[in-house]
Amino acid sequence: MKKKYTSILLILMSMNMFVNAGTPVSGNSPEKNKAIDLSNFDTTVNPRNDFYNYVNGNWLKNNPIPPTENLWGSFNELREKNLKNLRIVIGNVAEDNSTPQGTIKQKIHDFYNTGMDSVKREKDGATPLNEIFGRIAIIKNTDELVKVLAYLQTIQIRNIFAFGVDQDDKSSTEMIVKLHQAGLGLPDRDYYFNKDDNSVKIQMEYRLYIGKLFELLGDKTEDAVKEAEMIYNLETELAKASRKRVELRDPELNYNKKTMAELKTLVPNMDWDNFFRLMGVNVTTVVVGQPDFFTAVNAMLKSTPIEDWKNYLRYKVISSFAGDLSSAFVNESFHFYGTILSGTKEIKPLWKRCLEATDGELGEALGQLYVERFFSADAKKRVNLMVDNLIAAYKDRINKVD
Repeated sequence: MKKKYTSILLILMSMNMFVNAGTPVSGNSPEKNKAIDLSNFDTTVNPRNDFYNYVNGNWLKNNPIPPTENLWGSFNELREKNLKNLRIVIGNVAEDNSTPQGTIKQKIHDFYNTGMDSVKREKDGATPLNEIFGRIAIIKNTDELVKVLAYLQTIQIRNIFAFGVDQDDKSSTEMIVKLHQAGLGLPDRDYYFNKDDNSVKIQMEYRLYIGKLFELLGDKTEDAVKEAEMIYNLETELAKASRKRVELRDPELNYNKKTMAELKTLVPNMDWDNFFRLMGVNVTTVVVGQPDFFTAVNAMLKSTPIEDWKNYLRYKVISSFAGDLSSAFVNESFHFYGTILSGTKEIKPLWKRCLEATDGELGEALGQLYVERFFSADAKKRVNLMVDNLIAAYKDRINKVD
């Protein structure tokens, strides 16, 4: 399932963490729970040699990583608790076929049940994407390529570069268009160039993954192999021009404000006027995160055959939606991104994947139902008291600063 990073679970987890931790301290109110659970300590470990395992050793021994996860901690436990509560909420909504049209319950009902309909998913395969593939198939030149690049951005499929509108980092009262390096199927540029055994294995598996997706789309095996190699080489060219993670942490280096005229000079092979028009934005200035990357993109737009771009975009589309399609696509996506890259042993059950997808796309709506069911008036008072205490503590701290 596709996910957004805006999730009501993050909010609920934070609220529940404090609500369930005992009564917040205010005045002479007694604490209900200890701040530190000594049972998690492994006192057989010398803290001078290994303080981490001294403090966490017993917790780590008693809480192995579940096979459906690639990491585990107390926040993951809290997330699991909230998922169980959300399953109760969404289960009631999913079973109710009388929800009025236009209500949040109807939206959640339809979205969740669509994902849970495994029979239809198996029958449809990749056919729900045919309209998108049709747009890609008729590309004949760079101008038509730009149109499809813009369209894919509007349906959250990042392709050659990333587009977004956000606060201007140097003028927080203004919003500005930001353009950043993207286009890679591996986590970052170093994955394409590292030569250790594990990296070489990942590079090989990634090529196989691309080819298998094309085969599932109906391409002949020999064609799929060639397409996979071409796409890997194209992404490697993008990776060469991409900044490393350390460089991406430098805010000044990645803030390059340019006028439209300057952007057109930097990337003249891209019809920016048409691109922004199709994106629905009126642009006078933009922040170009990594100018060298866009210089490379400009050259590639001219040197790369249109048929290669079309196959690259086909891959971006199918890879983006593979987790939402029939089991053949889901299994290939999980095998590479779940097992090979992340070390996860088992895929999550369908209900959990659909619930997380619903939370990602309709998080605030789902949160309303969660609050009605699980967040009592008393809990709200306790959270408000906690916030008041925090504000008072910060105020006291600020007043003490010379």
